[in-house]
Amino acid sequence: MSVATDEYHLAFGMSDAASLRRALVANDPEVRVFPLPNDMALGPINPPSPALRRAWYKQLRLDDEADLVDWWETSWEKATALSSTLYVWFCRTNANDNASLHEFIWRRGNQPVRLIDVSGRNVLYGDRSYPITTIGMAGPEFLASFPYEQTEPLTDQQIRAFHEEWRKLKDENAPVRINDGGMLASADIDVFDEYVLSFGSADWRRGARIVGNAMVGLSDLEQPGVSVEFLWSRIRVLAEAGILNASDDLSDMHTTRIRIAAQT
Repeated sequence: MSVATDEYHLAFGMSDAASLRRALVANDPEVRVFPLPNDMALGPINPPSPALRRAWYKQLRLDDEADLVDWWETSWEKATALSSTLYVWFCRTNANDNASLHEFIWRRGNQPVRLIDVSGRNVLYGDRSYPITTIGMAGPEFLASFPYEQTEPLTDQQIRAFHEEWRKLKDENAPVRINDGGMLASADIDVFDEYVLSFGSADWRRGARIVGNAMVGLSDLEQPGVSVEFLWSRIRVLAEAGILNASDDLSDMHTTRIRIAAQT
């Protein structure tokens, strides 16, 4: 049974939804912004059942994410049932946003939805211009002034194109989906390992420093949105394989020190 309302705005992730609401509330104090957590660029998607995704996160020892899977799924069920005018804000070059958007459109079937893509624009930080890779980066002025009311709903043909692309990715059911020029591509679980290793050293470095540098670098390489938790899980795997040395049990990236293991 659908939930009746006049207008809803959706964003993928709690932080982006909060940024969107702060911007839109200036024009409409009653604005409804619905967060859709759950990174569909990671983990099983065929099917994306809570049980399978919980087990996958557990395997990566991402226990916090595993514990949230059921709550995330409840949010998705509620959002899928929303009726009337629905605006979905996303960044196409962010694989999390793009994959989650595809899953959302898949679940909605042929129901109408309006898309606002913030990619393709830049924002100035200091003296450097950066491409926008998240809703939050777009900034409150841009979000508040965007004429979203003029956005037309997806046509049946556009919806079919989303379904066809997502069906292919579901058939592949890879552990990771990455950005490929604004499209999605399946990838292996170790797709970012070599890049993460490039920020290591023979000297000890804080794990958080390596992860932070990798995240910034991946964004520059048009792979934004890769989660801190996922990158840290890969460092744990590399340490267990003897490729990295760790100063402790790797329970906390802020206190754990990492170095490249000496070659024997």
